[in-house]
Amino acid sequence: MPTPDLAAVLETSPTSEALDATGNGRVGPGFIAAYTFALFGIWMLVMTPATVSLALRVNQVTPDSATSSYSLIAGIGALVAMFANPLFGRLSDITTSRFGMRRPWMLVGALGGGGAAALLAGADSLLGIFAGWALMQLFVNAAIAALIAVIADQVPPQQQGLLSGIAGMTPTAGILAGTYFVKLFPNDPWFIFMAPAIIAVVAVLLFMAVLPDRRLAPGARPDFDLKTLAGSFYIDPRKAPSFSWYLLSMFLIASALAVVQTYLFFFIQNHLGIATERVPGLVFYAVLVMNLIALALSPLSGLISDRIQRRKPVFAMAGAALALGAVLMLLAGGLPLFFLSVAIMGVGYGLFSGLYIAMGTETMVDPTTNARDLGLVNIAYTLPYSLIPLVAPLLLAIGEGQAGSENYGALLITAAIVALVGIPVLKFVRIR
Repeated sequence: MPTPDLAAVLETSPTSEALDATGNGRVGPGFIAAYTFALFGIWMLVMTPATVSLALRVNQVTPDSATSSYSLIAGIGALVAMFANPLFGRLSDITTSRFGMRRPWMLVGALGGGGAAALLAGADSLLGIFAGWALMQLFVNAAIAALIAVIADQVPPQQQGLLSGIAGMTPTAGILAGTYFVKLFPNDPWFIFMAPAIIAVVAVLLFMAVLPDRRLAPGARPDFDLKTLAGSFYIDPRKAPSFSWYLLSMFLIASALAVVQTYLFFFIQNHLGIATERVPGLVFYAVLVMNLIALALSPLSGLISDRIQRRKPVFAMAGAALALGAVLMLLAGGLPLFFLSVAIMGVGYGLFSGLYIAMGTETMVDPTTNARDLGLVNIAYTLPYSLIPLVAPLLLAIGEGQAGSENYGALLITAAIVALVGIPVLKFVRIR
């Protein structure tokens, strides 16, 4: 059936005026604060295990095969996330609940993610850890898809860079808070998994209470069949060339970041030769350095790109910084150069996270599929987290490496090259 006109079928909740502090369509500070807290909570729930606690849990259960087991679990979990985000985004786009289009999926995602956190905390086998992580990725991405779509739904173009920067900052803030919990209680799985889960549920509930959610009229709900389902994971490059090129560039640039974030625990342990009992503390400080820098730069990059009305040069700088950080990390023979490389990665991470949503919203072509299209943006961001754990063992096995049998040189150089290739791809992106 033909795509219905967005203005004709979407309604705004009466509470919208309460969050508009300016009266001219701009979202106000109440909206921004509640939205930031909700994203912070949900990202902390998933990024804490993605960064450190999942690796720590795997290392506790199978210390003799931790790297290979972790690669498999992390790779499959990221694959689940890759498909879950656009799928739940499409479901959100056609939801006709009287509670709105986005609220139901925020609630399902937060509560389901909390249940998965409990499963991870109580698991005493690799199978249990695998099940918990897969469910975590499934449910959390339902909430993320709905939350990110709010920017396209409710935020005017002149504020999208700012809100994109804030949204990009929240995973960083979540990592910092989550890794601090892990540093405090590294041997208490219930605390390190459930503290983020409780905060996430509370934060999402608070945002749901004030969100002026849009509602889709039941009679205007489009058909949902297998063709529509398949369309949740695909964009026609002929109809949306700029959006397609942007997704490719984003995927390539994100690869360097994904390598470092996924293998940080094992890089410190195996490449730098640090004793296992010291690794969680060093991971915390490395994440702290990287993410504090990213935390500062993320909203600034979005705000500056709003002011200068140019996004691509800043995004290209992000790719160059991430590639440089990966190369310097390889050259690190000790902690000083390692932390310098981490700081440079933080610069790239901050520039990247501050812009990727805004660039996505400005290259999308169909306003009736906001959540679906932003789900595809999330695929481009998260696909490296799925592919790298599957490819990394092959690269790590090349030769003897610089420290034992794992060749981190092949892994990090490959990531840097791929990120650099993503920069010239931006030439084909046209931002409206």
